[in-house]
Amino acid sequence: EVLELEMSAKEEGDKGTIADEPAKKKARTDGGAESASASAAASSPAKRSGPLALTFLTWNIDVEDTDREERQRALVALIRKEQPDIVFLQEVTPLRAIQLSAPGGEHYLGDEYHVLVPQHPSGREVDPLNVTLVLKRSLNVIGGSPDTHWYRRGQIGKRGDEKLRRLCHVRVRPVDGASGDTELLLCNTHLDSGHRSNNNQFRREQLRDAGRTIIKLLDDRSSSPDLGSLIMAEDLNIRDEELSELPSGRLSDVYSLLGCPGDCGNTYVPSDNVNIQHWMRKEGIKNKLPPHRFDRVYVASRGGCQQALRPERMQLVGREKLPCGRHVSDHWGVMVRFKWGC
Repeated sequence: EVLELEMSAKEEGDKGTIADEPAKKKARTDGGAESASASAAASSPAKRSGPLALTFLTWNIDVEDTDREERQRALVALIRKEQPDIVFLQEVTPLRAIQLSAPGGEHYLGDEYHVLVPQHPSGREVDPLNVTLVLKRSLNVIGGSPDTHWYRRGQIGKRGDEKLRRLCHVRVRPVDGASGDTELLLCNTHLDSGHRSNNNQFRREQLRDAGRTIIKLLDDRSSSPDLGSLIMAEDLNIRDEELSELPSGRLSDVYSLLGCPGDCGNTYVPSDNVNIQHWMRKEGIKNKLPPHRFDRVYVASRGGCQQALRPERMQLVGREKLPCGRHVSDHWGVMVRFKWGC
């Protein structure tokens, strides 16, 4: 289970979302009298036709505590500026999760977003790790809170351990009935890191488990008949030789769908990222580390509308240095703009 830390919302400002504002419906009149149906339509959100523009961001924000406040401030400022409809965060510490969800603080995003934070099934405290943000004025969360799928084992321990890696998933639907009234499954995860053989084995198992789990959820028409597509994004930490663990032919890599844009590849770049360089000095690592495309975005559709979720462009964010001399994270964030709906 996952606890949704959502506080009372303040009145929303004038800033628009990435999606176009829904067209206003004109009430029909009969002999100058407004019909009851027109009155009902005026009091409810206008239903949109055609695809919906959707902005998505995924980012491992780095558990490292150095210059945390300035880095958190920059992260929140970027989210407020870009107003992505969906945000996946990884390596979120308990303190940073509280800052995002507790009202009154400068980092609070609960007015604009549903802030979805993992909770252990037993109710005991866990490291949040994966936090999902859903823009309130764009999307409704189905069921009010997501579910957590715990991987069988990992670097930390066995299933159910507080720090064990997990997959957090939740369904959403547009607030105005866009995208053909279909739902979207959001799957946020973070797999084991490291290149040693045991890390590699754990990560392969987790990747295989994640792929099977989300495809099973996507294909389950009895539990979610309106589900049309999914996004799985995360810091996978994978190497290319491990990709065979994903379900063949079901998941599409957004980077590949867009023709592998040259400036949007590697998200972990030791030669350019100051945070990684500081960590290497701290750990006494002298060998040069290669760049990796650890952070990836995958999409899949149930069928019928094969282009239900179409990426239009992507970019990497967080590459600018902050005044403190650090970056927001040791990873670049990945932002994708989609068209959703047939």
